[in-house]
Amino acid sequence: MGAKVAIVMGSQSDWPTMKRAEDVLSELGVEADVRIVS
Repeated sequence: MGAKVAIVMGSQSDWPTMKRAEDVLSELGVEADVRIVS
């Protein structure tokens, strides 16, 4: 089983920034669970 992290944002407007983080994690083979919680 690979590593898994959570990317938690406060609003949809945070997504353009956090998408880059998800891309890097994906390149490293790390699965990310992305959530918007407000």
